[in-house]
Formats: sequence, C-alpha cells, structure tokens
Amino acid sequence: MIEEIKKICQNNVLVEIYNNADEDSFFVGRIITCTDDEILIKSYGPNGKCLGYQVMSINPITQICYDTVYLKGLSKVLETNETKHDFPRGYWNDLDILDVFLDICKKNKLMIGLECLYGRKRNGFIISLNDDIVKLEAYDSTGNYDGTCILLREDIKMAEIEGDEQRDIMQFINSK
Repeated sequence: MIEEIKKICQNNVLVEIYNNADEDSFFVGRIITCTDDEILIKSYGPNGKCLGYQVMSINPITQICYDTVYLKGLSKVLETNETKHDFPRGYWNDLDILDVFLDICKKNKLMIGLECLYGRKRNGFIISLNDDIVKLEAYDSTGNYDGTCILLREDIKMAEIEGDEQRDIMQFINSK
C-alpha cells in the first residue's frame, strides 16, 4: 500500500481514508507527506472547511479511495475554500513524521491534540520532548489550564493541529 500512498501524495489527490471496519467513519483530505510508517494529512469536513492536520500511522488504514462521487463534489467546494497554510512536501520523506511534527509544534507554540492508545486525548502546548516522552501543558475544552501531562511517545497514535477542538480552546484562552 505504501507505493500507492506515495503516488497519491505526489499527485496531491483528495482521498477518503478508512482506518477501521466502520465504512461510515473516515478521514477526507490530502496526504501532505508520507514515510513507510506514517502520513501527514490535511483533512476537510463535508462543507470543505479545513479541519486541521493529522499525523497517523499507516498500519490501521484499511482502505484509501479517490475519485469518488463524494470527493468530486467536495473538491468543487475546496477550490474556493482552500486555506493558504501548508506544510512543505518532501521535507519529511526520510524522517519520522510525528517527531518532526511535534518539534514544529513545540518551536511554534502551537496548540496540539494528542490521541493516545485506548482513546485518551489531550490538548495543549508541548513543554518538552525527547525520544521517549512528550511533556504537555494541558488545557480542557473550555480553555482552562489542566495540569502537566507526561505522555509516552510510543503511545501517541495520532496528533493534530488547527482542528476545531484546538481552535475552540484557543478562542477560550484568548478571550480570558
């Protein structure tokens, strides 16, 4: 599947990505970059709104679809609703995407959502990171400081920025 993912990434194709048995639950977006293990996807909602960027493992992906009727309709909305901010393609070809993504988030003080094994999700700012852990200044959904979390790097199954959840938290923080 990795060779097909590389082609999709190079051609900037809008795709549906399924990562479980539920065919009603999927990501829609463009694969920004990939390695043999991970992808960075810029995802979109059904109205064409950018839902942020997610880093995810390739392992749980069960299927990738493109050129579907749904995607053709959505692509018409994206043409007028495309955001300007994009991560450079090709920059992470031979690196660990999640490590680079986390480093960029730390350096730029970006609000990040980290989903760990067993479905636990934390939002916050990265205080520090190394090969084993990510130390996060956590915030709850209403923008209140919620302590410091130390997460095992190997337990992070997805990371996202600029999603609705992170935007809402930032609005709460900035309004205080």
